[in-house]
Amino acid sequence: MKKFKLYENTNRKKLCLIIISCIVLAILAVSITILVIHSKNNKTSVKNTQSSSLSADEIKAEKLIKKEAQDPESSVNTPKVETGTAVDIPELLATTSVKELTNVSYGIDVSKYQGTIDWAKVKAAGIDFAMIRVGYRTQKTGIINADTNAKYNMQQATANGIKIGVYFFSTAITTNEAIEEANWVADYISKYKITYPVAFNCEGFTQSDNRQYSLSQSLRTDLALAFMKQIYDKGYTPMFYASKNELTNNSQWDTNRIDSTYKIWVSQYPAVPYPQKAASDYTGTHAMWQYTNQGTIPGISTPVDVNIAY
Repeated sequence: MKKFKLYENTNRKKLCLIIISCIVLAILAVSITILVIHSKNNKTSVKNTQSSSLSADEIKAEKLIKKEAQDPESSVNTPKVETGTAVDIPELLATTSVKELTNVSYGIDVSKYQGTIDWAKVKAAGIDFAMIRVGYRTQKTGIINADTNAKYNMQQATANGIKIGVYFFSTAITTNEAIEEANWVADYISKYKITYPVAFNCEGFTQSDNRQYSLSQSLRTDLALAFMKQIYDKGYTPMFYASKNELTNNSQWDTNRIDSTYKIWVSQYPAVPYPQKAASDYTGTHAMWQYTNQGTIPGISTPVDVNIAY
């Protein structure tokens, strides 16, 4: 009997120790949880404090910088390696040699980067047509966005008697994406009187952070062709935009596959501007020539690309 009581007392002691150990472990677990939550709250508080320390303008600027980083036509993503000759557009269009050329039209191409344009002044300066950016696919995430000034530019240019065409800045990586872009453009411009071409524009593909970086030249050409065919099927005149260096000898595009079917809009900036330089040095067939990115004209506060169409 004594042995049994001793055994029973020993078991009770063990049970008590186990219960006490469990309580201690539970207390430790609760304490650790509280510390973790407190640490997270402190981090959140610091973040909130940092955010609240920014002014509304600073927050807006941060958002704008992030958005611009996704626009393939921003100076961050497509730095201009070539700068054209400065051209005073009204002065140019007033010259006798230009006035005598009846088979040439004079135009500009614009996007949100030209700000809010006074199209009445642009028309008064003698501009015949404008190629207006309607949108772009973001460089990294591949989201289609409208140019924020596109509708205003199309409405006001047309209202002031300027003929309009449009262009879309593509970063498509599949045929489906190229067709999606074309359908988006056709839908976006459907309410406007488009009498000049709808152009496919694609640049920056040699940069490692561009989603098109790993695409072959042949595939990129296929995507351009898919876009332009879809534009044609929608009832518009397709056009392909690229620089002289990219087009010559099939350097960056399969040019012979493109210009056999579609119009070419070539960019090439000579040392002396049109009309001193009567034509582009690009020897391939082309319907439009962008001959400088340094045009000045009343109604636009920034330098603007200047074009002639044949």
